[in-house]
Amino acid sequence: GGLVYWVERLWRTGDRNAVTGALTSSSEYRRTLVRAAYLTYLERDADPAGLSYWMGKLASGTPVETMEANLLGSNEAFNLAGATNAGFVEDAFQKVLERPADPSGLAYWTAKLDAGTTRTGMAITLIRSGESARLRVEAIYQQLLDRSADPQGLTYWSTKLTSGTSRVTVIRSIIASDEYFFGAEDHLAG
Repeated sequence: GGLVYWVERLWRTGDRNAVTGALTSSSEYRRTLVRAAYLTYLERDADPAGLSYWMGKLASGTPVETMEANLLGSNEAFNLAGATNAGFVEDAFQKVLERPADPSGLAYWTAKLDAGTTRTGMAITLIRSGESARLRVEAIYQQLLDRSADPQGLTYWSTKLTSGTSRVTVIRSIIASDEYFFGAEDHLAG
């Protein structure tokens, strides 16, 4: 279904939530999520087997954050980071929090990894952190609403993410919002 199909479906049903749910449940959307995660965490395109595997996992309900943590925690990502725990921590902070690891964070996570914490476990902790949630909400607002998140929206959606709501659910909600809908309508008309 192209643009005409979705516009007709929206006008026919009037249900933005159903349309955004269908769009964000599509194989095309899952493919986009997997490819983006591979580029971010493994710095390459997804190979056919990996693409198929993760698209299947996402289709069966695996959260996108779990996929991201598994890619970041993989041996391939570890090797890209220099194959040391300290290098991995630095790389994970940069990729997830978009900043270098602070000295205390570097020491803490390196010691945790040295003591047996899994890289995937560390990755999911960073991905689900408040700092990461705020960055992700800001990125969603910029991408979908072409503006910075207002303080209330940033707090609300960041809290949702840190409480276990998936990023896809946040995206669906924003796409179904009046602000997005009327902004898209203005964009198509103009």
